[in-house]
Amino acid sequence: MPSCCIDFCPLLTGGASNANMSGMMQFSVGVMPGCQADNLPCATGSDVKYREDEKLASYPAESPERALTGVNLYLESNESVNRCVCLEKKWILWHEFIKDHSCFTDWLQLAEKSARRPRSAVILYITAKEDLKRYQDLQVEIRSRLAQLDSLNEQHRVLAQHFRGVMAHRLTSMVLDSSRRWDVLSKTVENACHSLKHFVAQREEFESQCDEMAIWLADMDLRLTEVEHFSGKDTYQKMQQLQVWKRRLLLGQDGT
Repeated sequence: MPSCCIDFCPLLTGGASNANMSGMMQFSVGVMPGCQADNLPCATGSDVKYREDEKLASYPAESPERALTGVNLYLESNESVNRCVCLEKKWILWHEFIKDHSCFTDWLQLAEKSARRPRSAVILYITAKEDLKRYQDLQVEIRSRLAQLDSLNEQHRVLAQHFRGVMAHRLTSMVLDSSRRWDVLSKTVENACHSLKHFVAQREEFESQCDEMAIWLADMDLRLTEVEHFSGKDTYQKMQQLQVWKRRLLLGQDGT
């Protein structure tokens, strides 16, 4: 392999002896063909790794106190993240509960207003039938809202695990008030339906009896007309026939 020689300036030697100068004047380096004379050999990867290890070894070792401080900071950071996640979960549950509770209480107000009955004791038959239909529809709606009330109670049980003190008392009061109002509304509508059904049934029974009485009176009028105009019997015989009809009528009523 050819070699190239690099001549160092004598001024750099600072007055060195001729014997030493001869060893320092020439520095033979093996190069590949076509190499420039001013190219110097580069450090290898092992040399760089060795220097980095020496540099790291020169640093002072980390004290146990600093190591514990780093661990504490890491744990505090994790705790902060967990607290943020927990707070966000609480807020989502609280927001859903408030939204559902507000919707349920709005419906309760409208239903309570619809369930109010007039204070007047006198009520028309037509009005009673209309009110009965309205209360029956409201009763069906009240029963369908029971699932929503159960959902509020379930949300309250979940939130009770995350809240204590004043917030827990507030949640319990809201749920208990909604349940109490639903019970009162359900009983009010049920009693109204029962009384209206009784009134309507009595009126319909009375009208049915009136119709039957009208038919009976029409039949009696027809029979009396036949007796008066088409019978040649005297008045005594007519009275006897009327007595027979009367006894038959009384027997028929007793049999029914």
